[in-house]
Amino acid sequence: MIALSCIQTWNEAVAHAVWNVEKKGYIKFPRDVFCTAYKIDPESDSYVTIAPRSKCYTIFTGVTFKPPFCGERGSEKFRLGNCAETESLSHLLDAEENVRNETRAYLDGKEVTVDRASIIEEAKLKAKELLGPRHFEITGNIFNFFQSQ
Repeated sequence: MIALSCIQTWNEAVAHAVWNVEKKGYIKFPRDVFCTAYKIDPESDSYVTIAPRSKCYTIFTGVTFKPPFCGERGSEKFRLGNCAETESLSHLLDAEENVRNETRAYLDGKEVTVDRASIIEEAKLKAKELLGPRHFEITGNIFNFFQSQ
């Protein structure tokens, strides 16, 4: 799912941060960026806020997360987070030119220009590696997940 989101869903800066997390990749947002994720509580049938995973603080610096990460929650179920943060920050960067222009990408502590083409190429290779054995049809750069009848 991460590889596919990097290929076609997320803003290039978010894709950079998520894809390069093992290479100490991150993006630094301008001040005054806030992010709150929600989930549906089936008992109350309402939205409740959920704290980000610790990785969000590493890959999305400068963002104020509400509620903040709470280490007492136990083990983190998702290695890279809830995905609500990636989606919302991606939409923010796509929609707000000022925020997009002030956001900087880093790799191992050094400011870099986001190389979207390399991220897409690496993500496609990873997606093919993971999906091919599961009988997904992958022809060139086309990923067909549904078979027409």
